[in-house]
Amino acid sequence: MDSIDTGIIVDQIRNARITYQEMANKYGISGNAIRNRVKKLFATGVFTEYYVALSNAMIDSESFVCLIDTDCTEDIDAFADNLGSDERINAVGPSSRGHYFVLGIYQNGSTGLSEIGNFIRKFPFVKEIEIFPTVSPSGTKVELTQTELIILSHLVGSPRMSISEIARRSGIAPGLITDLLNNLLNTGVVETGTRAFPNFGDSISTIFWIYFDGNSTSIPELILWMKQEYPDEFAMPANISAIHSRFSVIFTVEKIKRITRITQMLRRHPFIISTRIFIWEPVRLYPDLKTIRLRETIAKAGL
Repeated sequence: MDSIDTGIIVDQIRNARITYQEMANKYGISGNAIRNRVKKLFATGVFTEYYVALSNAMIDSESFVCLIDTDCTEDIDAFADNLGSDERINAVGPSSRGHYFVLGIYQNGSTGLSEIGNFIRKFPFVKEIEIFPTVSPSGTKVELTQTELIILSHLVGSPRMSISEIARRSGIAPGLITDLLNNLLNTGVVETGTRAFPNFGDSISTIFWIYFDGNSTSIPELILWMKQEYPDEFAMPANISAIHSRFSVIFTVEKIKRITRITQMLRRHPFIISTRIFIWEPVRLYPDLKTIRLRETIAKAGL
């Protein structure tokens, strides 16, 4: 896996409908070369599926991260599946034994966040958790029209379906489909992307939680610095705390010793207070509540 593969992963995580030609123009290789790389990412298990979902605003939700420490007596797979059985939790990442990070969404403000914390604490082997909201696009809340729901009913099962194919199946004019779909995506009514397991490939993906001095620097400044220092290994920012001066970034490396070098580099930065590292096993993904709600909305419309 090289920097182009890493770029493709980031691009498709953010937008499942980005075209091969758009990525080809970005990375200076042919569209067929991009297509072959995407096929390989699916074949090796790095990519698992494309998805379309409602935005946070559409279901009155916000995103969260939870860091969990256990006493190491748990069955990792069973614990992950128990967490994932809660529809608010969509990803569980075990790292070194006894450490987990959990991603999901919550509703009803601080009450909803506390309810998730209580759910996680009920497991007897959980020693400590740290749970906090993260900054994420909230999007726009609207009442979807019947025409929009028809378009989405085709995309929910095949997020990369072409405009011409949607038009053929639905009888809606291609130009209208393009306008409505672009509006839904650009205004944040719906979102689309690719679910990915970076550590199924040949490289090692590592999450660094960065605790920094928010009075002396900013997240954009730190991210720019990281990109400049390690342009081929810096993958993407992942989660930004909405209440603390901390955020996470993902680095993708070929050898473990590079993680040590990156850790040293981060800790020498004058405005980084500390770091916490997760070298996780492949992340477990679970049904996403925002996709579930979209399917329910389409079903209620009789589509």
